[in-house]
Amino acid sequence: MDTAASRFLPYGQIIIDVIPEVELIIGKQPPIAEVGATETQNRFNRVFGQFIRVFSSAEYPLVIFLDDLQWADSATLKLIELMMTDAQTQYLFLIGAYRDNEVNYSHPLTIMLEGLRQKGAITS
Repeated sequence: MDTAASRFLPYGQIIIDVIPEVELIIGKQPPIAEVGATETQNRFNRVFGQFIRVFSSAEYPLVIFLDDLQWADSATLKLIELMMTDAQTQYLFLIGAYRDNEVNYSHPLTIMLEGLRQKGAITS
């Protein structure tokens, strides 16, 4: 098995919890130890970043399309920000769509996008 893929396998159940079809590829996974809410979120963000890196390469860039971002919760916006600013994540093209009539200058999505621009991410 590819070493990049094996990096997230000890925590494969975390990915299966959000993308159940992954179990068909990596098989049944052992349960994950319970931790506090903050550590659970941090662990998910780290493992999901590793998962994304497995599927993005120079030969096969990964394109992700996210719709209705005007309704995204703060955890989702944070995950998007982490993916877009992670120096180890390359060859990822994230396309997001939202209803601009539902997003103003103080909307969390607008704030996150401005933060990405300030960090050097290319947005349009």
